[in-house]
Amino acid sequence: MTKLRSLTVSSESPLDQSIKMESLTKSTKNLEKLKLQVHMKKLPEWFGSLNCLHSLYRFKNFLTEDPFPILGKLPSLAILTLASSAYKNSIVNFPPGGFPKLKLLRILGMENWTTWMPIEKGSMPEIQFLLIADCPRLTSLPDGFNHLTSLDDLTFMDMSLVFAHKLQKRDKWKISHVKEGQIVKEKLNTPHVN
Repeated sequence: MTKLRSLTVSSESPLDQSIKMESLTKSTKNLEKLKLQVHMKKLPEWFGSLNCLHSLYRFKNFLTEDPFPILGKLPSLAILTLASSAYKNSIVNFPPGGFPKLKLLRILGMENWTTWMPIEKGSMPEIQFLLIADCPRLTSLPDGFNHLTSLDDLTFMDMSLVFAHKLQKRDKWKISHVKEGQIVKEKLNTPHVN
């Protein structure tokens, strides 16, 4: 399995997940696409060596240990989706200079997320598309959001009224550089979404 390029790991049971994840260490070297739907408290040790990883989808992982210092160092990561409580803590902090190749970021259904720490200049230098949806406790964009100068498309869906109000008033300057930006009030499961 050393030539494995794509892998999906899915389980509804929170039991024995760390054993299963750690056992993948020898088969992950060349992974380009990884989809994880497993309960885990922290990322497996081998995660930092995923130098070829281009696309990562994390769903219902319920991580309690901050994954962003590790994820931010992955040199090839271009697409990152964090969905349905992928990370349980309330603070998201992207590391300075992190995510050098990230182009698409989707954060969906992170119900505990309240605080987005400031974004340092040089973080996510290639980000083009950002979707944040169904994160009801997030009330504002972080300072430094204006450093994401390559951001072309920005969408917020099903966010709090406080978030929407701040974005249209106080935080409007933070997104003035974005070519396409929208706040969509429909739920994610609505059939018609632009």
